[in-house]
Amino acid sequence: MAKWSVYADKKLLYANGVQADSGRVLINPLMTEEINSAGSFECGVPNDNILYNKLKLRTTTIEIKNDDKVCWVGRPLSCDIGYNRTMDLTCEGALAFLNDTVYPPDTCKLRLTLFLKKVIDLHNEHCNVNRQIHVGSVTVDDVEIDYNGSYTQTMEVVKDLVSTYGGYLIPHYTEGGCYFDWLKDIPIDAKEIINIEEVVDMSKAISADNVVTCVIPVGKDGLTIGTEYIENEAAAALFGRVWGVVEFGDIEDPDELYRAGLEYLNANLWSSMQLDVEAANVGNKFQIGKMYHAHIPSFNINHDIVATKRAVSLVDGSAQKISFSAATIWTQINNGRDIGDVVDATQHLKLAADRALTTRTAKMESLVKEGSTYFSGQIQFSDGTNLNVTNGMITGGKSAEGDF
Repeated sequence: MAKWSVYADKKLLYANGVQADSGRVLINPLMTEEINSAGSFECGVPNDNILYNKLKLRTTTIEIKNDDKVCWVGRPLSCDIGYNRTMDLTCEGALAFLNDTVYPPDTCKLRLTLFLKKVIDLHNEHCNVNRQIHVGSVTVDDVEIDYNGSYTQTMEVVKDLVSTYGGYLIPHYTEGGCYFDWLKDIPIDAKEIINIEEVVDMSKAISADNVVTCVIPVGKDGLTIGTEYIENEAAAALFGRVWGVVEFGDIEDPDELYRAGLEYLNANLWSSMQLDVEAANVGNKFQIGKMYHAHIPSFNINHDIVATKRAVSLVDGSAQKISFSAATIWTQINNGRDIGDVVDATQHLKLAADRALTTRTAKMESLVKEGSTYFSGQIQFSDGTNLNVTNGMITGGKSAEGDF
């Protein structure tokens, strides 16, 4: 059984497997981690816990360790004490420390990484050492940005950056402090395979609240593409024409602007999709912010997916629920064709078109066939490129660069 322990200001609050009368017991301790989120920790603290009267809202620092390695840091946010004096405690993760400071009015033009460092450095100057947070790895595109803002909470500044420039915020911790990575892409962990045999519940959720199906990309000095806008015809058939404008202030080439606009359009669609899996026997080895190969026989899933959220019981280390991104799921759940399958198909063609360097002439609807199956056959492009497709999967082709 995994060894889990919880510390409050460096003093042991809980350890799994201890005796009931040890003074180190918590009731239903549950840790939740999530991409782009501070995460949470919830538990009941019996009145005979040795640190019961030492826990202070916002000021106490909570650390959770797995086999002596720090895996979560936060602070108590609220508590509710019942008639038996058990304290129901709710804690927020370290990323929420950014709510403690305000970024002042500022007008500047900087590279994205330099601006992020400026924002975080200012936060760290105005908070206690135990509420500081540091920037780890940043792999999003280091574009030049124009910032013009008034008084704004530091957390909101960071959230706006992620919303605008995409990517994944991944909190992580060491004995030396709290960090977050900002990753553009997540590589697959080929060593681990998620083999979930016992699925309690699963859903494929799609929200159309923020979907854009037609985008107008604008480059440097008002540059536009020849057709002025890009439309994902398959998505528009599903959601209708929903327009949006996105600016790429450092792009001067129309073809590059088109590719950037198309990438934004497809990323926007994927951001609205999520696969939720609730399983009885998942284990603790799968971490958020990593991509794994998932094998879920009962739902006909055998694909690469990103773990975006997990809730872990600290009693035995079992993952009570894991959520995965649907961005790379190419399947038809239970052999049925739903709205997600059509959007999946458009992503296939986008990837193939990028590879063939013929993005501009690709027909997004070409890969989708009326009926219950993906398109199989050959797709021809105006520059002579051919793509071979079998059941919606690109199996090869030929372009000016040769066979692939």
